[in-house]
Amino acid sequence: MQQIINMEQPTIGQNFGSVTIINNYHQPVADPKKEDTVTNTPSAIPPDFFCISARFSEDNIRERLDAELKQSTTKIEYCRALYRLQHIGCINLNQYASDAQRAIVFNRFQSKFDLSPDDFCRARPNK
Repeated sequence: MQQIINMEQPTIGQNFGSVTIINNYHQPVADPKKEDTVTNTPSAIPPDFFCISARFSEDNIRERLDAELKQSTTKIEYCRALYRLQHIGCINLNQYASDAQRAIVFNRFQSKFDLSPDDFCRARPNK
């Protein structure tokens, strides 16, 4: 009688006398959500996003972004804070063609909220 043993090694169908080893070796698949959390650093924001001037340095803008993130308790509140930062001249949200692009950029920057395009739409100041 032949015995079959599964092993997690890259050996396929080796025969050892009456024991056949069958490999079900699978390469681990990277989880995109986990990769995003690794890249959730302030450097993930593109440099042209910041409106660096004599009034606002990049470090100052990053500090403001971090402070707003820490103070915000909801996604809408955070998005409103981003629009305020744009209004005073720290950041440029308008360079993105859609709210979906804005959400992607800010989800790379932070992991506190899972922002959606609808969050930016609802937070947008009415004119």
